Amino acid sequence: MFGCMCVFSKTQKVITKCVFKYIRSRKLAKKPVGPLDDQDTKGALKDDKVIAEKLNEFFASVFMAEDVREIPKPEPSFVGDKSEELSQIEVTLEEVLELIEKLNSNKSPGPDGIHPRVLKELKCEIVELLTMVCKLSFMSVTVSNDWKIANVTPIFKKGSRGDPGNYRLVSLTSVPGKLVETIVKNKIVRHLEEHKLLGKSQHGFCKGRLCLTNLLEFFERVNKHVDKGDPGDTVSLDFQKAFDKVPHQRLLCKLSCHGIRGKILS
Repeated sequence: MFGCMCVFSKTQKVITKCVFKYIRSRKLAKKPVGPLDDQDTKGALKDDKVIAEKLNEFFASVFMAEDVREIPKPEPSFVGDKSEELSQIEVTLEEVLELIEKLNSNKSPGPDGIHPRVLKELKCEIVELLTMVCKLSFMSVTVSNDWKIANVTPIFKKGSRGDPGNYRLVSLTSVPGKLVETIVKNKIVRHLEEHKLLGKSQHGFCKGRLCLTNLLEFFERVNKHVDKGDPGDTVSLDFQKAFDKVPHQRLLCKLSCHGIRGKILS
């Protein structure tokens, strides 16, 4: 029965993908970005270069820039000894090969033009070299400048097309760079799970947990109170541009308190 469910799930994904591909093919040409409203001249900006500079100026202004002298010291969560800290990463050829095989061939390449399909088809020829590049990056505590460059596309969300705040940015970075990021992420998540540093209420970005499990757990608690006749109130919070306003220095302090130190933290 479980096997039938898996086959049905895969078939459903294929059908859904075909349906959306057909819908996109029937849609009219996409509307361009802008024109943007110019508060200074009370006019409209129509030149592509000027629009790009205006969007860049706006999105740069919303990033968090906090005073590092006023960062509160979080309580240490990691209680292991120094040998249990995550301070360096060892990467194997088999691990890199597995990640290459999991690449989505339908994804777009970054500015370097290296398509994931090419990496998958030439995996046996490039895996040794890519593993060496990963090791050098971890040993030297540096990230290649090519991996920091991105093709940025503004995607319209809702509201007025003249308001820069109604666009969100999608960045296409290097596929090999994202592969290295995945290695670091997997090591950090494994460290957090092994030392039980994630709270039980954490559902986002956790293996086997997602929005649905969060809702199910929430409704279960609500139903228990309803059955007892207890009153209940709920408060939902949504942070505006939350990912743009992440306080990076505080995040680094918390990582250190979770036993992620040394070269990895750097």
